[in-house]
Amino acid sequence: MNERIEMVPIGPIRKNRAQMRTTYDLTKLAELTLQMIQRGFDGDKPLLIRKLDKPEGSTAMTYQYENIRGHRRRMAMLMALDCKGGGEWEIEALRTVWKDLVVQFGGDVSEEVVSAEYVEAAAESLAEAYRDELVPAVIFQGDEKQATLSLISDNFGDEDPDPLGIAHALQVAAQQGINVNEVASHMGQSRYFVENHLALGQVDADIAQRIVRKEMSMSVAPLLMAQAEEVREALTQFILMNPAHLITLAGIKKLTKLFGKVSFTLPLSFPNSTRRNVARAFCNLWHEVYSANPARAWLGAAVVLYNGDLIYPWDDPEYAGKWLRALGVEFSGHWMAAVEPYLREVACATCPIAQLPKEILKVDLVAPGLPCRQGIATEKCMHGLAESDPFHVRVPMAWSSLKPVKREGNVYFVDSFDDLQAAWTAQQKKEAKEAKAEAKEKAPEKPKKKDEAKVTTAAAAPTPAPEIQNKPGDPSPIELMRARIGMYMAHSEQDGRKHFMATPCSTCQHKLAASPTSDPAVPHCAWASHTRSVTFKAISGAGFEQMVVCHQYAPDRPWREIVPEYPAAPALERGWMERQITMWVNDRKSGDYKPFQWLTGRPMSSGERWDDWFLEQFKTQKGELSSGQIFTLFLLVSGEWKQAERWNGDKKFELPVDATFAQMAIVTAEKWGKE
Repeated sequence: MNERIEMVPIGPIRKNRAQMRTTYDLTKLAELTLQMIQRGFDGDKPLLIRKLDKPEGSTAMTYQYENIRGHRRRMAMLMALDCKGGGEWEIEALRTVWKDLVVQFGGDVSEEVVSAEYVEAAAESLAEAYRDELVPAVIFQGDEKQATLSLISDNFGDEDPDPLGIAHALQVAAQQGINVNEVASHMGQSRYFVENHLALGQVDADIAQRIVRKEMSMSVAPLLMAQAEEVREALTQFILMNPAHLITLAGIKKLTKLFGKVSFTLPLSFPNSTRRNVARAFCNLWHEVYSANPARAWLGAAVVLYNGDLIYPWDDPEYAGKWLRALGVEFSGHWMAAVEPYLREVACATCPIAQLPKEILKVDLVAPGLPCRQGIATEKCMHGLAESDPFHVRVPMAWSSLKPVKREGNVYFVDSFDDLQAAWTAQQKKEAKEAKAEAKEKAPEKPKKKDEAKVTTAAAAPTPAPEIQNKPGDPSPIELMRARIGMYMAHSEQDGRKHFMATPCSTCQHKLAASPTSDPAVPHCAWASHTRSVTFKAISGAGFEQMVVCHQYAPDRPWREIVPEYPAAPALERGWMERQITMWVNDRKSGDYKPFQWLTGRPMSSGERWDDWFLEQFKTQKGELSSGQIFTLFLLVSGEWKQAERWNGDKKFELPVDATFAQMAIVTAEKWGKE
């Protein structure tokens, strides 16, 4: 560099494209202007300028030089030249002059710091009038890239750093082909610092402002810029639609990792047709939204996933509604109806279930909600089979004793259309036989012959004692049983309890669409078909809102959708927890103890060994549970095992108040309803 100072005209010096300032403090600019008025341009601090290879500009101003150092002093000198001869000046008066001029160019001067765009325009308006005034300068001997590096080196660190100004200067350097390491060396900063500021200059302006205000980490910028364009656009929208304090760097990092795992392909390996069809419909919905606007699809994913893990709508019904709304599908009522229009692979015309006889049995395939088995005309449903689907149709638990029916855990099913027809025919015959027996029971007795009546009277047994003699009009055992079931079904419909161990009829396999008998007044429950032993318990205790549970309950969902995830990561080894659960349950087994009926249900067939149901289903379903869910079961089984002695004493035991396990309550279970 030639350090020889020359006097050059102040007008034809243009702003350097890599200039770092994005704002100006008008008070400080007024102070510098006053110095220029009082002492003139300090020759010991000359401008550093580069002569342009080719003059630039218009007829109003042709620029011959580019400023490298002294940009603010040139502006102050222009204002000082304009104010000379105006008498004695004070800083406040000069500040007012600056404000008035900036306002003329559209600047907002309500704050002390003003955008550089308007201040520079105001100063440049003076350059034409004083273009030939001379100021001391050193002519830079180097090319454009060297000038940019010199500017960055000289200006970085002056006063308070301006992150957006640094970002702009680095963007210019990158456009000129200057690499990150070279810039970092001239700045005396790390490569990490340079890359962060480069990214800051590329992200959305509103996000950049959040970062500058320290409402977000600077590392958010390079994280965003590392994403594909549609993902970056989605994340930008997601960040800006939320208050700054709710969005963290860790949350965005986790979200980008989850995005890498999102795959709305068509998973056809589910044995359950409903789950398979839900997956199909959501995959079709995703690809429809993605094809129209990829960023819109990823924004929906961000809304669902930010505060959780990757849970697909076909894996957890609670997430189905969240995914629908996030992808722009508004609905009222059940989410299944909203997603059904996106199911294109299934039609009643080709579904084998729709080929069954049209007669609707008292206990038919209604548990999954098949419209064709409820006499409802439709073209398709979420429970049907496509032509190429593997045949796996769930049947009611009441069909469990029928020969073609198979069982896996608490699920009863048939795996061929022939078996489905055979099971349906067997159930039809069974119901016809029961109906015949019921009709016979209701038929009036034929009057006996006189002689026969005398013999019968003579041989009659002694009249029972008054205390055990049936009174005319007393309800029969089956009427009492049905009344208890009806009471519970009414209670279940009105009860808003959301405890994960609750047993609502709406999610029970035994809930029917119609009466199981010819009497429409009989509760719509498979257990009400004929006399059985039914039990209901009311669980209550201090700090625990009463919860009435049905011991006949059989959940229509797999365990992975019922057992809550323990909120903290378990410190115990999974295999050891599974072995302990098995040991404790075996230790507790007795004739009257059936562990966790809210998970296993109760078989309707008297031939099935009920005390092993939990362990059988635990063996088949534990592989689908997370370690957090296994830990939840571990705590529940451990609690029951520890309370074993109390079951034979005061019968108190511990239950979590809710799925957070933040509070445990001592409770008792008493009979509910008349037994």
